[in-house]
Amino acid sequence: MNRLHRELAPISDSAWAALDAEAADNLRVFLAARRLMDFHGPTGATCLPTGRVEQVINGDVSVARLVTVEMFEFNTRFTMNRTELEALERGAIDVDFDPLREAARGIANAEDNLVFHGVEGTATRGIRTAAPHEVVPIPPDYTEYPVAVAEAVSILREAGVGGPYGLALGPRCYRGVMESTDQGGLVVDHLRTITGGPLVWARTIDGALLLSMQGGDHHLEASFDVALGYRNHDADAVELFLTETVGFRLDGDDAAVALAHGD
Repeated sequence: MNRLHRELAPISDSAWAALDAEAADNLRVFLAARRLMDFHGPTGATCLPTGRVEQVINGDVSVARLVTVEMFEFNTRFTMNRTELEALERGAIDVDFDPLREAARGIANAEDNLVFHGVEGTATRGIRTAAPHEVVPIPPDYTEYPVAVAEAVSILREAGVGGPYGLALGPRCYRGVMESTDQGGLVVDHLRTITGGPLVWARTIDGALLLSMQGGDHHLEASFDVALGYRNHDADAVELFLTETVGFRLDGDDAAVALAHGD
C-alpha cells in the first residue's frame, strides 16, 4: 500500500527533494532519543519481540504466545502555500518552511516522549519514568553541574551499568551548560570527559537524563521511518503530512538516572 500518495500531489520531483531535505535537516536537530541508543529502521516490522513467551495451552501440541511490544503510528498534518511551492520549484532560497518545521518538531517530540516518558495506558514504559534510581538534584550554579553528573555516573557504575554514558539535556539545562565556564574551562567539555559520550539537546525533558550507551538497554525501532506524504490540495494550498511507525523496548530500566531542578 502506498501510504504517502506523493504521485497525486501538484509537486515536482525537485520540489519533493527540497522538502525532504528540509525535513531531514530539522529532524536532525529535534530528534534526541535515537542519538543516544540502539536505533533500527526502517524494518517493516509490525511489532517488537521481547524474546519472551507466555504459555497458553499445555498438551500434545503446546501453544505459547510471543510477548511483543506495541508499535505506534504518528501523523501530523501541515499546509504549504502553493505560491511558496512554486517558488521552491523555481529555485527560490527564501521559501517559508515554517509549517514543515513545526510539523518536524511535533513528530520528533512524539518520538522522544515515547522513549523518555512512555505512553500512558499502554505497556510501553519510558526511560525516565521507569528508572529506579534516586533522582539527582541539579545545582542552581551550573559550574557545579559536573558534580551532579559525576554522582549520576557513580550511581550507574554502582549498579553495574557500564559506559560510555549519554546526557540528554532539557532546554533549560542545555542553555545553562553551554553558557557556563569553570576556572577558564567550558563546563560542557568537563561533562564530556565525565560521561565519555554525547550531550544532546532534548526538548521534551525537564531537567536531564543520564543513560548508558553500552548497548542492549534501550531499543528504538522504526518499522516505517519519518516520511513526507500528501493529503489534498486546492487552488491556494497543499496539505501534506509527516508520518512514522515506531516502537520502543526498554531492556534495562536500571541503565538511566534522572536529574531534576529543585524549583
